[in-house]
Amino acid sequence: MSKANKQLVLDHISWSWNEGKFDQFREVVSPSFYYQTTFTSEILNLEDYIEFITELREAIPGLIVEIEEIMSEGDRVMTHTSFIGAVKKPVFGLPVSDKIIAFPAASFWEIRHGKIKSLNTMINISEIERQIGIDLEFDRPLLKQPE
Repeated sequence: MSKANKQLVLDHISWSWNEGKFDQFREVVSPSFYYQTTFTSEILNLEDYIEFITELREAIPGLIVEIEEIMSEGDRVMTHTSFIGAVKKPVFGLPVSDKIIAFPAASFWEIRHGKIKSLNTMINISEIERQIGIDLEFDRPLLKQPE
């Protein structure tokens, strides 16, 4: 099962993030799929997730998600990836630049009945800030600040 789950995740990354082939991608995702990421405090359903990927791919037209490491046990898969590209349209506080940036992410995948049920991705925001030389500002805090 671990080998099949790894392949499912590899296919997902290839079809969605690297190629934008959402019809193929939809076949490997559960109807109750949800996504969480460092870039937003919202939990995204499948359609919102596709919109999220589309927005990033439009802002970073040559975006490549490279798999650095993948591990699987039972219904869980963990990936360490690098997102690589130059920002051509402002997105999530990232300024336009010709400079190629590469930022790491750790993702935790849940597989149920041969389909991707959930995905939680933690982006290394401080690494992005270091490369672009500014502090990113989000429309709202990711963590609730103490009062």
